[in-house]
Amino acid sequence: MTPCTSVLTSEEMNNIGRYKLLKPVTFEVSYDMSDSLWCLKNYDLALDGYGSTYNEAIECLEEDIEGHVLFFTRYPDSRHTNDSLIVKKNLTEYIDFKQVLDYLRERDGEV
Repeated sequence: MTPCTSVLTSEEMNNIGRYKLLKPVTFEVSYDMSDSLWCLKNYDLALDGYGSTYNEAIECLEEDIEGHVLFFTRYPDSRHTNDSLIVKKNLTEYIDFKQVLDYLRERDGEV
């Protein structure tokens, strides 16, 4: 993905698309004019959303959350790096993994 060069603002979110957060999280919001690309980033949670519209960037964040939750629930902690475990710990403070897994089961069947 193209890195966004300048932060326009920051935005505190209580939910990311369909996912209600356990507590608000702040994202850097930027727009890359050369690529016409919205970027939403939170480094501590390793979440990045990109899209040609703001809503597409939110949808990308939803997919990023789903990928992280699947990654952290399918593999035991012993298979993760120390940095990865820090991200997992940070994510569990903001994201209800059960909520995400329930949605994925409803959408896709067994996950």
